[in-house]
Amino acid sequence: MIKRNFFKKWVPPGVINSIRILKAHLIYADWEYMPQGWNYSSKKVKGWNLDSIADLQVKKWARYCNAIEGTSPLFVNHEAADYSQPDLISHNTYMCFSYACAMAACGCYPFRLLDWGGGIGHYGKVAESVLPGTAIKYTCYDMPVFCERGQKVYPEAEFVDNIDKVLEKSYDLTLLSSSLWYDPNWRDTLNKLINVTQGYLLITRMIFINNASSYIAIQRPYSMGYKTEYLCQIFNKKEIIDFVVQRGFTLIKEMFLSDAMPIYKAPEQGKYGGFLFKKNLVI
Repeated sequence: MIKRNFFKKWVPPGVINSIRILKAHLIYADWEYMPQGWNYSSKKVKGWNLDSIADLQVKKWARYCNAIEGTSPLFVNHEAADYSQPDLISHNTYMCFSYACAMAACGCYPFRLLDWGGGIGHYGKVAESVLPGTAIKYTCYDMPVFCERGQKVYPEAEFVDNIDKVLEKSYDLTLLSSSLWYDPNWRDTLNKLINVTQGYLLITRMIFINNASSYIAIQRPYSMGYKTEYLCQIFNKKEIIDFVVQRGFTLIKEMFLSDAMPIYKAPEQGKYGGFLFKKNLVI
């Protein structure tokens, strides 16, 4: 960890990226373009639905909650090994989310927040931290392995692993943070969530590109302690914006979070970002 922090502080970003590219030529890259798309198959692609990932999140839960409470700055990456090191990407992510919460919660009682693919509920705690005194009805949708553990560590929240139950209600803010890009049927999923979103929609913490067509990449998150690999879609941002706007929303704000890790052999490199949409009023 000391060596990693030393390099981040003293080695120029361009040099670090060059080292990452060289590493990708020699061993498996952290991120790599998959021309086979969703058809790529490997025993190592175990996905996200793993006890080991959920257990690791639970192990860090109490430390995470302590780190973001009160007046503490929101610079903690819940996936990091060392919470004492400020993480600018996480700070940008949480402040953009906080902006969306402030917009969506105005005049709402309670404020109904849906976190689609929210793990064990990290964003719910951020919402509580930035909206003190606000009644928040936080609903987290994820796979059973996360809902089971999330309900234990965060009992005041609602965890749901059945999409039909999610679609029975409506929400003031629907959050899709680093979740939509793992869904091969993302259009169908997003369309369903749009139908139950009465206020704002925030799609964030994904890599977006400007010119090339959307493509599939593989992520190997070994450095975060996850012993798995998974495929995701790198979206052309116009494809996402057009899809949501055509379904009755207005783009309120585009958000920049950070530069992204290089994706080996990708047709275009992207940036981490997000988009906040507001549902148009029907008169």
